Amino acid sequence: TRVSNELGAGCPRTAQLAVFVVILLAVIDISIVSTTIYGIRYLLGYAYSSDKEVIQYVAKMAPLVSLSTCMDAIQGVLS
Repeated sequence: TRVSNELGAGCPRTAQLAVFVVILLAVIDISIVSTTIYGIRYLLGYAYSSDKEVIQYVAKMAPLVSLSTCMDAIQGVLS
């Protein structure tokens, strides 16, 4: 909405700045969330179960969740 409003007002530089700011915020968000999920992957399973098999599976799947979070954030910004 912000970009289309700025373009409609005839301010392409401001629209470009808005896109840059949103991409920067998304990169910061991606970095924090993905790093946190990946960093606590061995502890995250304990939030769901005390079964060792579940904990190991959560630790195994955490990198995929981390990647999925990155892709979701990028898609949200670029759509």
